[in-house]
Amino acid sequence: MRALLVTAVLAVPALAHADGNVELAGGISIPAGDNNWNNIAGTSPKLGLRLGDMVGDFGGMLQADWTPVNLNNSGGSFGFGSTNASAHVFRVLADFAFQHHLIGHLVVSGRAGIGIDVAHASGSVTVLGATGSRSDTDVGLAVEFGGGVWYDFGTTQVGAEIAVPIGNHSTASQNGSIPFQYAMENVDLLAGVRFRGF
Repeated sequence: MRALLVTAVLAVPALAHADGNVELAGGISIPAGDNNWNNIAGTSPKLGLRLGDMVGDFGGMLQADWTPVNLNNSGGSFGFGSTNASAHVFRVLADFAFQHHLIGHLVVSGRAGIGIDVAHASGSVTVLGATGSRSDTDVGLAVEFGGGVWYDFGTTQVGAEIAVPIGNHSTASQNGSIPFQYAMENVDLLAGVRFRGF
């Protein structure tokens, strides 16, 4: 019992000095990968959430984001039928993070992460009122590098970032499945809000 009490007392100062971060970010993702990826995707919206903790200027974050991919060919009609296609990219990364007050309220940040890139695609074809559909998912390796500038209002910061997410998918079509064969590399332009001190 005494050991438990001592542990609890020692933990209180550590918790009081915790500098947890919650970040919400959104913006656009611009394709910059190989020809296979550039032929598939156009500039798309992106939303992200990051949770982490900092010790001084350094720390770690868990990052999750979603990109509803703006397909260059999402379907159309052909007289007696139509086609429709959609795609989404979900990413989960473990990030090493850096944040530093440069001058006054101005904060610079950087991050580098590794994790998984989950690509999901679906499509349907309607001919003379009859519809057939298919959807497939592929998981690939993902890395990302990013940095930005933030303005500090105390426990809240607002800012902008540029990031380069990279994902690799090399799954060929099997028995009519949707192929995932591309090296995805984008340039992300993001704006965000960061809540600190959790």
